[in-house]
Amino acid sequence: MVFFSNLPMFLSLLWCFVAVRGETSCEVADGVRNASLLQRGEVHEKVAMAADAVTKTLDMKPVLQCLRLTTPHIQHLKYPSDPEEHFEELRNALSPWFDYAAKKFMAKTKNPYHCTEGYCGPWVENHWIQHFLSTWVNHSSKTGSKKRLAEVFGPFIPIFMPYNDLWNANASEYEKMMKVLRKELRPHVAYITVVLHATGLVSNRKKMMKIMDEIPNVVVLSAGGYGHVPIPLFKQPEHVLHGRFFKAMSKRKLLLSYMGSSHHSPKDMRKKMINIVEKEAKSLGVKVHVGFGSADEWHRVAGNSRVSLCPRGFGRTAFHLFEILQLGLIPIHVYMDVPWVPYPDVYEQIGFSTDLKGLPKLMKKINDMDLKELARMEEHIRTLRASHFSPKGMLNQISLFMKNEGSDLRCQKVPSTAH
Repeated sequence: MVFFSNLPMFLSLLWCFVAVRGETSCEVADGVRNASLLQRGEVHEKVAMAADAVTKTLDMKPVLQCLRLTTPHIQHLKYPSDPEEHFEELRNALSPWFDYAAKKFMAKTKNPYHCTEGYCGPWVENHWIQHFLSTWVNHSSKTGSKKRLAEVFGPFIPIFMPYNDLWNANASEYEKMMKVLRKELRPHVAYITVVLHATGLVSNRKKMMKIMDEIPNVVVLSAGGYGHVPIPLFKQPEHVLHGRFFKAMSKRKLLLSYMGSSHHSPKDMRKKMINIVEKEAKSLGVKVHVGFGSADEWHRVAGNSRVSLCPRGFGRTAFHLFEILQLGLIPIHVYMDVPWVPYPDVYEQIGFSTDLKGLPKLMKKINDMDLKELARMEEHIRTLRASHFSPKGMLNQISLFMKNEGSDLRCQKVPSTAH
């Protein structure tokens, strides 16, 4: 994976485009509503690109089925006859905002990304931009193929924008960018983008419920909890826990623990969770730990717990969920309206999810589980760390998703509530 400490070099990648022509279209019967082919990595109907410049077949049906989980009335999508030209037009239209935040942050902090919670990037949006722009530039420079964009991004036209950095740099400029983006998008073309923020593509919760009606043909890979496809919410990398902080499952004294804030969630959800945990622990006669401390204290407590609570925060997930997975430990994702976990088919083998109502029952279930089964879950997590719970692994899963080649990412209906 390529990262850029030299900002001018990074920005120079943005303008390496060559035009190509070719077209395909696909329509899906009205009865198709639920199971997404992108969810299963299956290849069904193939729709041949019509122009003689392109021989590759593109399957538009999985994209339609993904989008129709949220917007059932979408009837038609087509691959543009000018994919690379359109890609360049879109990049040019958004160019005033692409490096806006990076320049502002560089001037103030000598760092191109926004900083929060002791971490200053790169964030998932930056990983997506840096990796796939680099991939595209390298690919387009090495081949004379007229199907180059589709070879990297499948049936999608990618949208590259550091949304969260821009929003943190200047919310007004963010709104200007979104206005231009809406104007530039073609109604029957499939787009794809990666978004970090908890409210998805929009700047606040009041606008969340309208955005997918306004641009229903944009597949949003969301780390924060509002989009079509959940992806990991990464911050700083955590190393697999071992040594003095890691205990064998049979020697751990705590059923579960939570080391984190009690207030960073809607409707006092985390405080309610803590109350439920402490009450149920007394009922079961087990030890739990709730607190806040240094990294070493957190690692010590987590390594002495069978499972670790990872409640959602402002968005539908939290950095803590993926920190625990990177440590190689078992998480409990606690949600409000809908769970927000990437790779759901994989996750059900390595972690737990529940709302507050189901938490007491889940605590009893975990307390009754064979410790060897829990140890096997941890071993499985550790085998998946590089392939699923690292930035490089996530980017590979995104690539497989775009090209419909068996990714473990899954499309789902965009949440119908703001929280």
